Amino acid sequence: MFQSRIQVRIILVRFVPLLCLSGNFCPTDATAQTQSIVQISFTTTNTTPLNPGFAGFCTEMLADTVEYTDTNFQQIVTTLSPGWLRYPGGELSDAFSWQSGLTTQSWINEFSAYPTVSNLLQSTVIPLAGKGGAQFTDFAGMAANVGGAKIVVCVNGFTDSSNSAGAFAQFALSNHIAVAAWELSNEPYIFKGSDGSFWTNATQYADRMKPYRDAIKAADSNAVVAVFFEDASAGTNNTWDRDMASYSNKYWDAVVYHHYPALPSNDFSFVDLMA
Repeated sequence: MFQSRIQVRIILVRFVPLLCLSGNFCPTDATAQTQSIVQISFTTTNTTPLNPGFAGFCTEMLADTVEYTDTNFQQIVTTLSPGWLRYPGGELSDAFSWQSGLTTQSWINEFSAYPTVSNLLQSTVIPLAGKGGAQFTDFAGMAANVGGAKIVVCVNGFTDSSNSAGAFAQFALSNHIAVAAWELSNEPYIFKGSDGSFWTNATQYADRMKPYRDAIKAADSNAVVAVFFEDASAGTNNTWDRDMASYSNKYWDAVVYHHYPALPSNDFSFVDLMA
């Protein structure tokens, strides 16, 4: 059995409390460092299988002319063997109405504090109108035709209502369309703040998403409802995740986070990207 070994040097920092005369904590000259080397072994000959359907795709198709019913497109998607597909998309769906299948202009206007996002949302209006909207039933048909991909729905909790979310869940249930998970508001941490934002922090986000969760559960008690945590790579200043972790009423069934790894600037191959 082949094993690769990596030596990792760990620096342990021990803080010794020291009170200043002012009553503030003063770490200066009050820390001690110890170093130790840990040897980590990786076994590369044994594999661990992933769960079937582990990998999937977000279908960002609201701003282009490709339709869910396009059989040529479906054939191409089938070659990717998607385990799941996400409807109706990510950021492009923040002003989307599942009932009409269109982006609502008055909802786009609510993103005036975020001009980049507003422009992206505006770019969906004409394509969606031209193809008669991005209808959920058509999406479900596509998911079935590309190998029975599971469906993940991203609920518009920015500009649509909790009643609409409940009606959406009821529609899916009544039409026998299985939804693997209902995500509440795509990447909400982007829109936090005190000026023109949708919520001031993660706690307020969780508070405001509770009615959406309740409405979905009222329609389908077996629904899996997920809230958003921020990318763990955000580092020590990730107050969003800390607030979510400390939220007392964890009413959700699952959590979602999106990781955007830094890509090399040059001299990289497909194998490198997939490593």
